[in-house]
Amino acid sequence: MIEPNDILVGDIVKVKVEEEDELYAEVHTNGGRHLLVRYFIKTTRFYKDAPVFRFEENTNVVEYTSLMEHYNEWTIGDFSVKHIKDTDLYVFETDICSDVSDSDIESSDESDGSIGDFIANEDTMAFPLDADEVDAQWNTWNPTTSGGRGFKRKVDEMEARYKHQNDNSIF
Repeated sequence: MIEPNDILVGDIVKVKVEEEDELYAEVHTNGGRHLLVRYFIKTTRFYKDAPVFRFEENTNVVEYTSLMEHYNEWTIGDFSVKHIKDTDLYVFETDICSDVSDSDIESSDESDGSIGDFIANEDTMAFPLDADEVDAQWNTWNPTTSGGRGFKRKVDEMEARYKHQNDNSIF
């Protein structure tokens, strides 16, 4: 059982935020009746094919009844999370692509640590030679599962958004 008085500033807690969703959070304040926490959330960025996380800037009120777990005197680093040097970004070490050599991972730490070291610059990206063929196959693919249909819908939405942004940037 979680004892509210045992929760210290800086501890990590797991919070039930919706019916089926749970998020890790760092305790900012223990107010006696509730906690102020900063959720550990996934960003839209990737590092070595692993999703990148960060702590929210704003604090959120959490009732003790919403707590699933309390990690007394733990930090986010105790969860095998790698901190990206000189940023407020993190990645789970187990999510880092195994096809990437250790030296490639280390090279980002050895640089100046800026976010530009591991996020591809869109200006230097080029379409592969078979892009038209891939697009044609994508357009004819009809997923048979709900997950596949959701995935295709999301990718199509992203494509439409980026095409719209690209069209606007030309003008």
